[in-house]
Amino acid sequence: NVGLRGLSVEDGGVMWKHDWDIGQMARVTQPLVVGNAVYLGTGYGNGTQRVNVSHQSDSWAVEESWIAALKPYFNDFVHHDGHLYGFDNEIFVSIDAETGERNWKRGRYGNGQVLLVAEMGLLLVISEKGKIVLLEASPDQHQELLSIEAVEGVTWNHPVIAGGVLLVRNDREMAAFRLASLNN
Repeated sequence: NVGLRGLSVEDGGVMWKHDWDIGQMARVTQPLVVGNAVYLGTGYGNGTQRVNVSHQSDSWAVEESWIAALKPYFNDFVHHDGHLYGFDNEIFVSIDAETGERNWKRGRYGNGQVLLVAEMGLLLVISEKGKIVLLEASPDQHQELLSIEAVEGVTWNHPVIAGGVLLVRNDREMAAFRLASLNN
């Protein structure tokens, strides 16, 4: 909860660090690394921060780029074609990954999860209430392509695609959906 640390795989030593102490608040999302940018998401009103990390000769440089209104609690966010998609509290949002400016904020899915289906340019969202929502990964607009009920009850688990099957679950039940081939 104090920020980011870059550790050496050889000896575990700290190579670089960026402090962003949020006190007693829990920071539970995984940092997202895209090129030399690291996106650190935090709920509880703190937002998401972009940090640029670079290496020249034998030294590391870390520079804070922006803090944006993307406040994930425990739901990760994804990067696609220069934009981030994820949850700002309980509402789905798209922001420009370079500037941190919001593209749009729509879709009340509770504290759900998102999975990027990059080869199709799609976002698969599982809502907190167990609904699967398929969105176009577009910074221009929030467009739902499909919405189906999958499981009942509070659903905080990440969806998974394996072997052409979409798996969604919560603490009481699980559902599997066979997906059409990407080659069809």
